[in-house]
Amino acid sequence: MGEAARNISETLGGRLNEACAIVGSKKVAAEIMGVSEDMVYRYCRALTKPPFMPLAALSRAAGIRMEWLAFGDGPMRTMDETASTDDDARELDSELLGAVITLLEQVLSEMALSLNPITKGKVIPLLYQFACATPHEADRQKFTRGLLKSL
Repeated sequence: MGEAARNISETLGGRLNEACAIVGSKKVAAEIMGVSEDMVYRYCRALTKPPFMPLAALSRAAGIRMEWLAFGDGPMRTMDETASTDDDARELDSELLGAVITLLEQVLSEMALSLNPITKGKVIPLLYQFACATPHEADRQKFTRGLLKSL
């Protein structure tokens, strides 16, 4: 990656532009994120910070790591660039998934919150993706609390 490309990807707006290019366009990104195309342009120009759920939806659709998109941490993708990013190509770790669900239920209880099944269905894959990249339980708890506060 050249110096100019590296500098662009060091900003949230730059990373959002890259994610938009991966999914095809800012218009497509807007549909994925559930926001207007104008909002996507505002996010990319750093005029407004995107909420968590739209950012997470774009991350998932683009096949890029949420930590990279949101913060510029680590590599853009967890898999080799030449490997398939199809969800079916990844092996599911049922023990880790169980730990994610247990943590979610624990944090929901501590925060005296409840989620409907559809929202849980959206949240659990995001928490699982984060857990795959983050071995520390304290980081997972912090991320889970932050996610729930953003809903």
